[in-house]
Amino acid sequence: MKDSVVFYGASVTSRSKSQAREIVDRAIHICGLLRNHGFQCHADVVLDDKLHSHSSTSISSIPERFLRLSTQEQVQKLHAFRVSPSQELHKEIACYYWGLDSLRNARFCLWDLTYPSTGAGFELATALTLGKKCFCFSQNTRVSSTVCGYPLNSLTLARYGDEFETKLFEFIQNCGSKSTS
Repeated sequence: MKDSVVFYGASVTSRSKSQAREIVDRAIHICGLLRNHGFQCHADVVLDDKLHSHSSTSISSIPERFLRLSTQEQVQKLHAFRVSPSQELHKEIACYYWGLDSLRNARFCLWDLTYPSTGAGFELATALTLGKKCFCFSQNTRVSSTVCGYPLNSLTLARYGDEFETKLFEFIQNCGSKSTS
């Protein structure tokens, strides 16, 4: 059911093993909370801590329908700007389509912004453009002023720690019972 799907994002790639483990542990905890309240949490990439020192293109479980959307023409256009081999670019393009589909189908979106990430920022901007309600949090680090300065009420910020769960469930209640797309 679309109304129960939640997009969960974080920057797990290119992190130290201990940083990746922290991110994954938070995701496991938060996704568990959401599942207990009837939500389906889409956090497959975040929960794969084996990616901590590799590019997200190492993902081997990209659904075939997104792999088919990645064309040789797109790969050729990007090839001059990336050091990745063509096969990796093919997967990166497919991951973009997969992420976009996940964002479109989510009732609301969550991001762990504890570690800065261009990819998470891009996903967040895309979700806000799609009109999604977004909840971002950080554990003991400052969130970008660009994110903090977002002027609309479709973005909620919180610290991971004391009263986090209360703030998360207040956010969910404010999202209402219908999808925001």
